[in-house]
Amino acid sequence: MSGGIIDGVAKRVLMVLHDLRVGGAERVVLRLAGAFAERGADVELITLGGGGPLERELAPGVRHTALAARRVRTAAPSLARHLRRTRPDVVIATLPHVNVIAAAAHRLAGSRARLLLREANDPTFEHPRRGPGAWLARLAYARADVVVALTHGNAAAIRRVLRVRAERVEVIPNPAPSPASLGALDARGAPRGYPDDAPPGRPRLLCVARLTPQKDHATLLEAFELVRDTFDDAVLALVGDGPQRAAIEARIVARGLADRVHLAGTVVDTGPWWSWADLLLLTSRWEGFPNVLLEALQHGVPMVATDCPTGPREVLDGTRVGELVRVGDAGAVAAAALRLLADPPDPAALRRRAADFALDGIAERWWRLLERPS
Repeated sequence: MSGGIIDGVAKRVLMVLHDLRVGGAERVVLRLAGAFAERGADVELITLGGGGPLERELAPGVRHTALAARRVRTAAPSLARHLRRTRPDVVIATLPHVNVIAAAAHRLAGSRARLLLREANDPTFEHPRRGPGAWLARLAYARADVVVALTHGNAAAIRRVLRVRAERVEVIPNPAPSPASLGALDARGAPRGYPDDAPPGRPRLLCVARLTPQKDHATLLEAFELVRDTFDDAVLALVGDGPQRAAIEARIVARGLADRVHLAGTVVDTGPWWSWADLLLLTSRWEGFPNVLLEALQHGVPMVATDCPTGPREVLDGTRVGELVRVGDAGAVAAAALRLLADPPDPAALRRRAADFALDGIAERWWRLLERPS
């Protein structure tokens, strides 16, 4: 493995995020930042807003600076001043609006740093297709030395929607959590606050996702009702929060599921939920790279996911280690769930697939981008 010292000087890496709220993109950036620091890089993580619960997961050797901009959309001048002062060798930004701001700051600062923009979702759904917003996004991504896509489907969308030349798009999937970070699952006990007073053996279904239209909880709840036609004592836990919480709660009550569906809200440590769950359900309409599937694989938890653009099919390697179903098809979700509950796959096979996304290998691919000359 190549070292972190280049031409006798530690590579200065600046990574840019919105904040450190609980989210998949944020966790991936923290893992990569720690891996770069371990390789000898001088790593600073800058957040345009404030901090958040994930500050406690910052690795040793990674500095955190919060710009605390009053309006994140106008943070470019502050970030430009920071770039002029710190003069990093590489800037890595993540999430669409952050990427646009980072590119603008890079231009304002006259920075000579390599600019790497990481596209964490499908731009077909996340970027405007016309008007000033579309023009700004294309201008920003044209400034990048490399745009990192998480899947091959994601790469095709970046080329099509953002008009980035193929030679400047690199596909690097997200890393799985390191085994050491998972902890001793058996020792964690039941999830905090879960009212689990039913007899053992009832099916326990889990969804870890923000409560947004993208995740299509309406289809999830309909599928859960169909599962209960076979397993009346089945329970479902929704881990995550978001703008649709009130609407989802109302739907749960209207369907008479209040005693069977538990809304856990935002959870920093999801480990106990993986110990609790028999099955993961993910009913997204679109994705970038669903980290929750990696977590399920690493914990050996079977899963049903929609075959949406982009990510689930590539993560699950076709259908060898999980069930893929049509988007919006509650009946197909329920049928796949019942198959897996009746005949779950070998957890060792799931963990072997997770090993394909080991942090060391993914970080090394990123490191080669950092070492590549402009």
